[in-house]
Amino acid sequence: MPVVTPVANSTYTVSASNDPACPAATAQINVEVKPVPEVNAGPDQVVTVGSVVQLAGAYSSDVVNIEWKPATWLDCASCAETISMPRQSMDYALEVTNHLGCKRTDIMNIRLVCDQSVVFFPNGFSPNGDGMNDIFYARGKGIRIVKSLRIYNRLGQEVFRRDNFNVEDVSTGWDGTLKGRPLAADVYIYMAELLCDSNETFHLKGNVTLLR
Repeated sequence: MPVVTPVANSTYTVSASNDPACPAATAQINVEVKPVPEVNAGPDQVVTVGSVVQLAGAYSSDVVNIEWKPATWLDCASCAETISMPRQSMDYALEVTNHLGCKRTDIMNIRLVCDQSVVFFPNGFSPNGDGMNDIFYARGKGIRIVKSLRIYNRLGQEVFRRDNFNVEDVSTGWDGTLKGRPLAADVYIYMAELLCDSNETFHLKGNVTLLR
């Protein structure tokens, strides 16, 4: 069985016979080529975890239906322009259908970056009970959990430790004490291990000044 792939409307003629003494029989078939819609899902994007990503699709004027796939973390799967708050790197496909029922798809990729830029530890705090900057704690976005936080004095003695807690939770921070006793004003070293929403882990090390 022959297969054809015309790029425009075409008419094909077929002839057949079973006796050289008889004229061949002929028949025609018309093949209509329907136009395929145009679509562009937009450029690939590289963003930090916790970011809001703008998706802006473009398509030809014959399109009557659009759909982003998958709809995961999307504000509106049937809107040309929408936002996503992805928790992992992923592809979004924009599928469009024109008035003739023809479909076409384009894909864009979002790659999440997880590094120290997404979390913040202050470089100083003053636990004097005035309600301002009294606690040293982790702040940021896109962090699933702080796996560990260790704080040491100049001699290498561990003065604080906490495991498996959330950022932006002041109740999990350090109040400048050791076993209930206030520590002296000094520079301390902290080491943290953090797990991002994208399942990537990174380590952070720095200094914090305790002020009295």
